[in-house]
Amino acid sequence: MRIHTNLFLGKGIKKPEKMLKKLNSGKLPAKFYFAAFYNGGDRLEIFMSYFFVQKYYRKQEYEVVGVFKSKDDAFDYVRALSEISVKKYGDFYARKTIDSLSAFELEMLKEKKTNECFDHIT
Repeated sequence: MRIHTNLFLGKGIKKPEKMLKKLNSGKLPAKFYFAAFYNGGDRLEIFMSYFFVQKYYRKQEYEVVGVFKSKDDAFDYVRALSEISVKKYGDFYARKTIDSLSAFELEMLKEKKTNECFDHIT
């Protein structure tokens, strides 16, 4: 499991590296959600932390782009990303959008201010 350079931390997430280390060792952490690319693909998926207790999931390759305390926060992140992507590129390109996020856009996502992101894009 790798961490993307533009890792997004939802509210209340402090030490994602510690959580990922626990997951990789098979220990059951608290309930969290991860937005990740699976097996090097471009499709963004949301996983509950409990999945990673199973050996099958721990053996797969994931690139974590977001860590969240609730499913709603994870889906809000993906929704905001899709809005930014459509505004920038005319379609939803998850990897391309995440790779190109500026520090400003990441901060606006964290504060759920996608309108400011749109002003910045145009």
